[in-house]
Amino acid sequence: MDPSSPPTSPTIRKPATVVDHHPSFFRLLLLLVAAVASMGPLLLPSAHAACRTSYSFGSENKVFATCQDLSVQNAALAWTLHEDTSASAAAAGGNRTLDVLFSGVAPNSKGWVGWGLNLGPRPAMVGTQAFIAFQASNGSTILTYDLTSYSGGFVSAPISLEVLDMAVQISEGTSILMFVSIKLQPNQSASLNHVWNRGPSVTNFIPAVHSYAPADLMGRKTIDMTTTASIGLRNVAASTAAVSSGGQYSAIVARYAAS
Repeated sequence: MDPSSPPTSPTIRKPATVVDHHPSFFRLLLLLVAAVASMGPLLLPSAHAACRTSYSFGSENKVFATCQDLSVQNAALAWTLHEDTSASAAAAGGNRTLDVLFSGVAPNSKGWVGWGLNLGPRPAMVGTQAFIAFQASNGSTILTYDLTSYSGGFVSAPISLEVLDMAVQISEGTSILMFVSIKLQPNQSASLNHVWNRGPSVTNFIPAVHSYAPADLMGRKTIDMTTTASIGLRNVAASTAAVSSGGQYSAIVARYAAS
């Protein structure tokens, strides 16, 4: 280089312009992310209760053979199926007793929690023989209710289940444990339809209608009570995943009412 020559400016290379050859793909990706975010409350369980087989209940420590996380409403179920295996019991169609502990959380200290069995073909609300617990003026209360319609206004009444024992324990105002022991009928299937829910208040021992939020329309499941392993359910909303975001809520309500 000639020292007398003026210095030359260094060559500056501009970065190549990135051309989006697939703009529709990125728009689709953004729409997908937005849709998943909006569906989050439905695609994921609203609350979980730890699946436990041992509970402190009054002065007792109740231990059960099996438990299951029910995945919605912070509810869980523990149970033991007692079966008489003698020849005489088998000849009579079986002699079985089911001990159940249902754990639920009321919406507030004046609310209620309910669990029951529907002996019909599906786990629908109507037809459920229910146990509903709440804090009454005379203390913690558990009563039986025959759910005959979707309109509410249920008055405590005898149910068709053969109830051997029932008790309730309420702690911290909203945490409710219900213990129920029932005798299964001869030749009755051990695959039982469970229905559970919670509500905001009770007036004169009549529970107020529960919310129609998605989680409060999904408290139902058929469970094989001969299952011996503890199970934690984690995919409660698989049946709603294919519903378009515009019609999620109405579709769940319609399915619940049609059951």
